[in-house]
Amino acid sequence: MKKYYFLSLILFPFIVFAQTAITSSIIPDLSAYGEATNYAGEGEYEIFLSADNILDKPIIVVDGFDPGDTRNIAALYSSLSYTGTSGTQNLADLLRVEGFDVVLLNFPTYVRAVDGATVDGGADFMERNAMLLVELLDIINLAKTPNNPEQNVIIGPSMGGIIARYALNYMENEALDSDTRLYMSFDSPHHGANVPIGLQHQLNYLANNPLSPVAELEPLIEGFLKSPAARQLLIDHFEPHLSGDDAFTFDPLLTLPQPHPFRAIFETNINNLTTTGFPENIRNVAIINGSGIGSTYLAKDGVTPVTNGFSVINTTIPVDSGSSFGADYNWKFKVINTSATDIYMKIFVDNMTNTDGTNFQLCFANVCLNSISTGSGYPNTAALITPGETNVAGNSLWNQHPTGTLDAMSWTFRYQAFDAAGNEIGTPLSITYNYNINLSIEEANVTQVDIYPTNVKEELTITSNEVLNAEIFNILGAKV
Repeated sequence: MKKYYFLSLILFPFIVFAQTAITSSIIPDLSAYGEATNYAGEGEYEIFLSADNILDKPIIVVDGFDPGDTRNIAALYSSLSYTGTSGTQNLADLLRVEGFDVVLLNFPTYVRAVDGATVDGGADFMERNAMLLVELLDIINLAKTPNNPEQNVIIGPSMGGIIARYALNYMENEALDSDTRLYMSFDSPHHGANVPIGLQHQLNYLANNPLSPVAELEPLIEGFLKSPAARQLLIDHFEPHLSGDDAFTFDPLLTLPQPHPFRAIFETNINNLTTTGFPENIRNVAIINGSGIGSTYLAKDGVTPVTNGFSVINTTIPVDSGSSFGADYNWKFKVINTSATDIYMKIFVDNMTNTDGTNFQLCFANVCLNSISTGSGYPNTAALITPGETNVAGNSLWNQHPTGTLDAMSWTFRYQAFDAAGNEIGTPLSITYNYNINLSIEEANVTQVDIYPTNVKEELTITSNEVLNAEIFNILGAKV
């Protein structure tokens, strides 16, 4: 059978059209997403005819999510290869042997002539890419008309299935004839896509933390996770989880999935085009990637089944932080509400000496800031502390000393309570955090120093892994 297949290719050489650029004549309204100006989408397609060299049985494959166009038309064609009982074969080749014509639609990265903007088509708004499929269907339907053609078949893998669904919904809504008999979506996230929120958070933190950002990850955040398509697809997106204090700290109160606002807009757009949210004049088939018989997937070793709780990664990754700081020190604190009403607490930075705040971390009420500035109050939203509650978990002031200098540093903080209306209440507590590297402990393994200042008492706890003789002095030099 395999020999016969290759013989067919020799006896009946296929005709392949050159890649053709395409611009949609229909421009979608994207103003709901904040787009000030609406533009046409740009793409490219290629027709691979069967042995009869006549365009009469089109099967259109719509590319999916592809930031940076890493999967061009040639790669998309190659991605249809698989290994079966007859060896390595290509689905597109087999379809062409059966007399079908394969049409591939790709969404490349392009420079828009109107304004010079670079558009990553593979991660662009799905509405704009859907209008490219509408344009392509008009082209194909016109070109096949003289050939006694069959109706089209449209296949969309992954996001390509959502784009195809939107295009077909749009054409039905506008009474446009797609001349399509079958729409197949393959592994398409009709109810939304999922990238684990912990992974999103980790990557975003590594890319944007101020102490040691990983520049190589920034394109992944900006071009992948923050792309229009990702914002439209993900059911849980890291951006709505951010506290607003910086570019990476999560709001600890947002524990449930938080989609980006783009998702709700897209869901409304695609579902309002037809009564069911799907094409209604076409046969719809959805395929998912599974065993088909309920058996589990196997790990890379080909033996271990992948089940719930399976460990995907369990390794230690050496990281060169590139930090320019020396030793680091941690000062812990707690806030106790002894009143009978709720209080709301903020910490204000009133002064800093010999530091710009970039080598300092303030953690309070489950929010950690890796840089601070004079005159600012943290967190942005005051922390609620209920009557009798002790807010202590993770609270700390932490600094690193820049290498190359022996200057002492200090930070003055003011703890201020507010009522529910935002009015200041009580007497603020001001403290000055002093650090002098010349006075630091040497050759002693001190694991933890906790200091809990209150208006009532000063509480100092030192934990050491070895016998340690220490003398404590106050800021005036008096022994305490």
